[in-house]
Amino acid sequence: MIETEFFINGIAHKPVNADEIGFKFDYTRNWQEAEVNVDNVILANKAYEIVLQHINTIGHHEGIPYTIKIGSQIFEYYIDLVDNPVYRTSEGEFTLKRRKGVDWFEQKASGLSFEAINAESTITGIFNVPYIIVKDNQVELLIMLSISTYTLTKELITATRELANATADLVEALTPDVPPNAKPGEIASVAIKVAASAVYVALLIIALINLISQIIELIIPIVRNFKANTFRSLITQGLQHPEINLGFSSSLIELDSTFLPVPLLKQKQSIFDYLIAQQTQAYTKGYPTASDGIWATLMGMINEVCKWLNAEYRIVNGVLFIENESYWQNNSGVNITTTLEIQDRKQNEWTYNFDETWSRYYIHAAYDISDTHTMDKSSGIYAEYQTQPITVINPDLVNIKGLREVACGFAYGTRKNQLNAVELTLLPFAQLADSLINFLGGNSSLASKVVNRVGVLQVSQQFFVVPKVLWTVGGKQPSNYFDIIGMPTIYTKYHSSEQVKENFKQLHQGRIRFSPEQFYALLNNNYVNDQFGNSLKIITFEWVNEAREAEIYYSISSDEANNLTTIAIS
Repeated sequence: MIETEFFINGIAHKPVNADEIGFKFDYTRNWQEAEVNVDNVILANKAYEIVLQHINTIGHHEGIPYTIKIGSQIFEYYIDLVDNPVYRTSEGEFTLKRRKGVDWFEQKASGLSFEAINAESTITGIFNVPYIIVKDNQVELLIMLSISTYTLTKELITATRELANATADLVEALTPDVPPNAKPGEIASVAIKVAASAVYVALLIIALINLISQIIELIIPIVRNFKANTFRSLITQGLQHPEINLGFSSSLIELDSTFLPVPLLKQKQSIFDYLIAQQTQAYTKGYPTASDGIWATLMGMINEVCKWLNAEYRIVNGVLFIENESYWQNNSGVNITTTLEIQDRKQNEWTYNFDETWSRYYIHAAYDISDTHTMDKSSGIYAEYQTQPITVINPDLVNIKGLREVACGFAYGTRKNQLNAVELTLLPFAQLADSLINFLGGNSSLASKVVNRVGVLQVSQQFFVVPKVLWTVGGKQPSNYFDIIGMPTIYTKYHSSEQVKENFKQLHQGRIRFSPEQFYALLNNNYVNDQFGNSLKIITFEWVNEAREAEIYYSISSDEANNLTTIAIS
């Protein structure tokens, strides 16, 4: 028989309440590890002396290592001396807490920012995401360009006419049959007029070219780059921080999506030095900063990713896993034999998971009011579904209620799919400027700046306030990126298992025989199989080794909601 062994600071002992000490799980609080099933461990004799000696030499504010061993399985805990200890003359009661467990990880990761991670070891995997600014006032700017171009062009035509007249006068003055009264001063005056007109025409041409170039830059700025990274890279490097030192594993391809942080502002220039047309003030570091809110910490990013992909995280043998429920269900390795809940009456007893039913399911990304492109597109950024009965006798007695909302803390990055009407209208202006510059011996390609913009990220201004998620290939998003990371796809892949009919379950509670070997296998997976081959999801579990029995509360899939269906309503 495998016995339970106890060690305080590496020294074996037996707690006063050893026969009561077992383990419990509570999976209603996300993923939870095995925890001791008693509020306190009661220590006496040598173990109590070790505690008192520790207090005298180290103090109360450092815990004492405490180990529980069942066969080859070791559980590392520590005695928390600041969590309501009770001291008596010859014994004391103390709280045990898991060492480097989920609670420990959440506390560490919640206080670990990506800025701190980068300070410890420079974050790698950063790459460029090309972007353009497509302003929401392009039409107004185009009108301004048209008026200004018209005015300058008109003036250029007038000046050219005057130059032509002055040139004619000069030619007339220099012809051989000059009247006898023609004076050299008059010829010089006409020549100066011609030269001045020529200079004026040249300056107007330059002004026209500069005007077109600058306004094109204002309406259609050049392609620039933000620095970004993938979720997988950021989480992996965060877990490698010395304070955590965990590996990372996930089969979810969406973790290879690109996370684009909120742009930061370089050292602010004087308003008199700042040129709107340059628009070079925004930059990103390639990882979240304090400006990204909840994304700024490792725990914040993990929680948001799990919410988006309907996943959960677990720590197994020094590796943090982020997977969906189906992953653990498909990798279950524990078999149990269930018994009748009401033994004396030879009956089973159950209820249903009605608290998980919903009338409406709404999953959506955020709208960013600072980037109008996130508000201009609705397809792909949300998914909405409704639960309804198939056959109804009394409509007023239908009782399906509740809203399940999944609000994701990011906005989708918008792809530049094609030239818009303003850009198509602007193209001739750019071609005109190119022709003038190239005619004068220059080298201009303003037209290509207008055309070579399809496929890059577009934003309405340099700065936006909501982080973006993109699916990039070489920094750019393919035309079908919403088919990969859009909300309808995400719902179908990861959230459709929450549909009422598909997620309708019976809830059972009972006592079963349970061995240490079964307990070992259950440590990393809350799915088991019963004697009939059914998959059971453990909700709560409590086991005492010496009793060889476990109290379990579990769910099993039921087909009793076959009169329900889920339909897309958007």
